[in-house]
Amino acid sequence: MNKIGTGNHGPKTPDPRKDLEVSTRKFEEAFQQYLKASPTDKPRLKGVMDTHLHLIQESSRELQRLHKQEFKLEADYRHFFNEHSEESILAIEHDLQTLRDYLSIVNKSQH
Repeated sequence: MNKIGTGNHGPKTPDPRKDLEVSTRKFEEAFQQYLKASPTDKPRLKGVMDTHLHLIQESSRELQRLHKQEFKLEADYRHFFNEHSEESILAIEHDLQTLRDYLSIVNKSQH
């Protein structure tokens, strides 16, 4: 059995939900071990927590960005029905392309 914070971490996938889940679990495991650790193990476990806290922050920022894109699509969709302009059509098409691009990155990383 590997100690938390040792061994191969594997390739990073660009799925922020999965990354957030994994990093949160690893942070929690390291935190629980830190609470019971000897003084010599605490620096290593603190390093693990620091790393996973950073990954949690990165994943959260990515999820916030996606959430903003979702709201942008919703706003552009509402704008389209208020004003059937070329600008509103282009805005929706751009929003959809942004979401498709993100999904293609996620799908490629999972294969």
